[in-house]
Amino acid sequence: MSAIDKITEKASALNGTVVLPEGMDARVITAACACVDRKICTPIVLGTAEEIAVAEASAGLSLAARGITVIDYTQGDAELENAYLEAWNAKESKKPAEKQKIIDLAAAQNTLRTKRIYFGGMMVKLGRVNGLVAGSIASKGDMLRAAFHTLGTQPGVKTASSCFIMDLKEPTPSGDTVLAFGDCAVIPDPTAEQLVDIGLATAQTYRDLTGCEPRVAYLSFSTKGSAAGELVEKVQKAVELARPRFAEKG
Repeated sequence: MSAIDKITEKASALNGTVVLPEGMDARVITAACACVDRKICTPIVLGTAEEIAVAEASAGLSLAARGITVIDYTQGDAELENAYLEAWNAKESKKPAEKQKIIDLAAAQNTLRTKRIYFGGMMVKLGRVNGLVAGSIASKGDMLRAAFHTLGTQPGVKTASSCFIMDLKEPTPSGDTVLAFGDCAVIPDPTAEQLVDIGLATAQTYRDLTGCEPRVAYLSFSTKGSAAGELVEKVQKAVELARPRFAEKG
């Protein structure tokens, strides 16, 4: 069974709810319907009535026919907006006074009613849904900003990062069929300390998705000490800093 099949099977067993903010995209309509048809999860789609109608026509599918909930984020949601206001100002209050950007309710309402991924992020934050999937239209920067401003990082993790899961056609010499590579998209030049956080987060993602215990390697362009320099030394330092952190994780 491939990695994606195992992940799909696990998702089906969990039977969670996932918000899909980009309801104006016909691909999102298709994905939402497929999630229901394949019993992967319960999707909630964000979009105005006009957006949904156009996207459904393009996809040749109906969300209503499958009982999929649609939420018009532009109409506002008092609970989400007040929670966003409180979380934003609490974060800003920790900064020096001259750097604070305190907002009022009107600003919070404007953000959530014009930025669908922020609306979806607050749904995750308040536990209304188990997860969010987006990026078919939104840029990587849009996704990251929304995540930072609504969810933040997990406790104990200071560095936000990403990872790629590679489902291999043939096993590696060590017998692995799935590899996780991080961070390939968020931080272009991480510090040694950030590399430690990235390694820990990537390892946890691997555990969560595969159910297997990862073996972690930090890579550089130096092969068995064949090269030296600041970049190589940074990775070497990261390895030393990571050992006790990984030992704490067991």
